[in-house]
Amino acid sequence: LAVTLPYPSYFTAGDLEASGFSVRHERLPSVTPMTATITLDLTQELEAIQAKMRSSTRNHIRQGQRRGATIREGKAEDMTTFDRLLANLCERRGVRPNIPPGEFTRELWKTFAPGGYLKLFMAERDHEVLSTVLVFAMGHWARAWRVGSSGRCPDARPNELMWWEAIKWA
Repeated sequence: LAVTLPYPSYFTAGDLEASGFSVRHERLPSVTPMTATITLDLTQELEAIQAKMRSSTRNHIRQGQRRGATIREGKAEDMTTFDRLLANLCERRGVRPNIPPGEFTRELWKTFAPGGYLKLFMAERDHEVLSTVLVFAMGHWARAWRVGSSGRCPDARPNELMWWEAIKWA
């Protein structure tokens, strides 16, 4: 079991080490730093969060709403679509997915979604899923973990609208 602790993890790390966890096991792959991490203080009102966004981002959210993009919460049966869109995005970026599709994501869903710890957001237009994001929620933290995208209909601004809905949920 590999555990990635939340940002202020100093209070948990000692307990885990005392329980037999090691800081870094030699069999794990090398550490790859997250290069696109943004943290938001979600104790603020939504209007205050949105006011701190770039005006173009706020505009893109409104465009998504006007141009027919809708967001829905995914279900267990939508994990196949998530896997497909994750693979699609990775292919366009010229990389391989760093999580195995199929059984792994199904088990992830079965383990975390029933307790409310995992949510799948799906952006659609005309009944076509355009993008997805899996969000983990634990205590006072929510983390967008993996995304998928078809790359289709960028004018509908599905990604910006999906991120905004995930922020509102968190």
